[in-house]
Amino acid sequence: MVAPPTNSSAAKAAWIDLTTQIAATQQMVGGEWEVLDTNSRACGDGGASWVVARIGPGVPAADRRALADEVEAAWKAYGWSPVRAPFGVDAPGLRLRYPASGVLPNGFYIEFNSNRYASTIGAQTPCAAGDVDQLNREQFAFNNTPGYTPTPASSPTALTPTPRTP
Repeated sequence: MVAPPTNSSAAKAAWIDLTTQIAATQQMVGGEWEVLDTNSRACGDGGASWVVARIGPGVPAADRRALADEVEAAWKAYGWSPVRAPFGVDAPGLRLRYPASGVLPNGFYIEFNSNRYASTIGAQTPCAAGDVDQLNREQFAFNNTPGYTPTPASSPTALTPTPRTP
């Protein structure tokens, strides 16, 4: 059970922690990334969470295993134990997911998929004390995404991480 939201610092911390780790994963891949994150959503008893979705460049098959090894090592350093699995038939790729399926009791999950056409990261922050209405009014996620510069609604949104170094 989540404590009643007297302020939203726990939810904000969950957002910053997760999106900082996601930005690090994006930098491992390099290239430009589109941000498709949600507003905060109610969860638990007085809690808030966000769904994080990023779409980035594809990874050639020859580079995919080494990249997955790098991402997996970083995620294990965060305390996540991802499960690796192939996916797709026409454009086979590689998936890392923690937990292996579903979500943890606090609502958290993270998934990285990559094939020759695109890389995606999908995640949900853990449910944490927070006032959903307040967080959405202040557009907390929109204004506090590491490596992201908010753009007008009529413009596309993109993260431009530092390119991967060989």
